[in-house]
Amino acid sequence: MRAVAWLLSCALVVARAGALGRPRHVRRWFPAPSSNLTSFVVCGGATADGGDDLFAPEAADAPPPAAADAGADAATARFAKAAAAVRAAGGSGAAIDAFEAELAGADPSGAALAGLWLRVKLEQLARNATAPFDAASPFARGVFFLATECGAYVEGGRLDDAARAAFWGECAAALGVDAATFEREHAAFEKAMAEDVFSAARRKVEALTAALDDDGFAARAVAALRAKESKILDHLGDDDDEARERVEKVRSEMRAKLAKAAADGDKLAEASLVARLTPAVETLLGGAKLGESA
Repeated sequence: MRAVAWLLSCALVVARAGALGRPRHVRRWFPAPSSNLTSFVVCGGATADGGDDLFAPEAADAPPPAAADAGADAATARFAKAAAAVRAAGGSGAAIDAFEAELAGADPSGAALAGLWLRVKLEQLARNATAPFDAASPFARGVFFLATECGAYVEGGRLDDAARAAFWGECAAALGVDAATFEREHAAFEKAMAEDVFSAARRKVEALTAALDDDGFAARAVAALRAKESKILDHLGDDDDEARERVEKVRSEMRAKLAKAAADGDKLAEASLVARLTPAVETLLGGAKLGESA
């Protein structure tokens, strides 16, 4: 099992190394991702499923404190890069000033940076504000997503409910509506977003299931990894027969988890699982996107 878990971890790391997604400075401030839809969307689908994580590293593989410190430094550097990008795009205002001041401090606070970064983005969005209020406008949708992102920070433990209430009040003011209208329209936005997430997840479930139901999956994977000269091969054994056997174990585990998620009927857990399995399967198959021609 340890070899299988290591193989899956390697596949996921390779897949994510070149992935384009939401800025990782957002993910940095979350402890363990949650099963909340808000966190699922904002974190790019990287949510947990009750702690039984197929890709969770073994305790012995956890990074030492020095590595964790280096990660925090790297996250701060990404925040600084993001602030520089805002400035380069002509951004200005009290929020970006305060954000840069916090970054420049001796020990930047994660909670402070989370709240300030939300305000930086709201401040820049407000430069293109539209009136009267239109819930379908790009401006309103951008503000609604920031409110959703704020919810993810709360869910992740970086902001509290009071901070969310304060920021939502600023969002409502930016849109020129009262708190009740904002909450109603934001709820409609999140409902539509959830439908989009689950529709996309269903399509990915079908593509992932089709790939894993292929009895030739292991042979295809090993051939693809050989062609790519992938480092994953270092963990698969010395010959193709052993490599195929190990990949076959991986395929069996993935299929079992997909079946369990479907049987449980929890759409968010299923979407979370698919979000984590898909890049690993695509990496094993040489990088071809599921549902597309190789």
